[in-house]
Amino acid sequence: MPPRPVFKNKTYLVTRRCSDRRFFLRPSPVTNKIVTYLLGLAASRYRLQFHGWVVMSNHIHLVLTDVDGLLPEAMHFLVLQTSKAVGAEIGRWGGFWEQRRYSRVELIGTPTIVAKIAYTITNPVTAGRVKHSDQWPGVTSANWAYGEAKTFRKPDCKYLTGAEWEEFATLELVPPPGMSNAQADEAVAERVQRREKAMQRLLRLRRRRSMKQRVDGPTKFAGVGRVLAQNPFDQPRTREKRQRLDPTFAAGDEQARIEAAERKRAFELAYREALEAWRSGDRDVVFPPGTWAMVRYHGCRCESLH
Repeated sequence: MPPRPVFKNKTYLVTRRCSDRRFFLRPSPVTNKIVTYLLGLAASRYRLQFHGWVVMSNHIHLVLTDVDGLLPEAMHFLVLQTSKAVGAEIGRWGGFWEQRRYSRVELIGTPTIVAKIAYTITNPVTAGRVKHSDQWPGVTSANWAYGEAKTFRKPDCKYLTGAEWEEFATLELVPPPGMSNAQADEAVAERVQRREKAMQRLLRLRRRRSMKQRVDGPTKFAGVGRVLAQNPFDQPRTREKRQRLDPTFAAGDEQARIEAAERKRAFELAYREALEAWRSGDRDVVFPPGTWAMVRYHGCRCESLH
């Protein structure tokens, strides 16, 4: 699995899935409080700026900017503590997350960031769970305004005890880089509305077709009641493709995509060459900018990014 460079002030769509697609994160008062509190802690401890988020029953989507280049540590904290805290509440003592690493897609350009925020917020709609994004009973930024910050008290639960946990955590919905609060509100709302209407049309079409033939996918929205009634240890009945694409960047502009692909190839080539030299005993070899694990755990030298 190729290494992923880590730079400051990069914006990403981050996704993490539960083991076997099970509904370990099914919305409930205690799960919602745990996850929101931990998001607030991750934002403050690792300087993450969250631009959008949704916690589905079996996966999470986060659109964020990694201000200080600490995303690997932030995600380790977030997924570890979520699995322990939520796992203790539902009685899950084994693996909570799927074995593959979290997905991290660099978002290049404001239009791409806005599109992925809308994709994130409308996940409950495109999954056929609720008709409108702000009806989702789980953790979501759909009903937040940009610039809005909320403070959450540490949840009363089985795991989050002890002096190492702050009594309060503050989570803020931050507009994408270069946008004002009002601009972000308007741009995201417009994209969300378009996606919701498209899904509503699709379900109407499926219902008409289902009268004559079998169709793939839901034909009506499940509704909040059915979402809340899910067993955390159940999983979707639909089958998922075993070989999923794992993109590392997204950009609306063709030239930006070409340049991003070239940067990716150049980093991986330079990293492999440096790693081979390191394994051969050369402790003076310099790794390319963005190298994280070798610097963090082995103290290797790394070229600075100018």
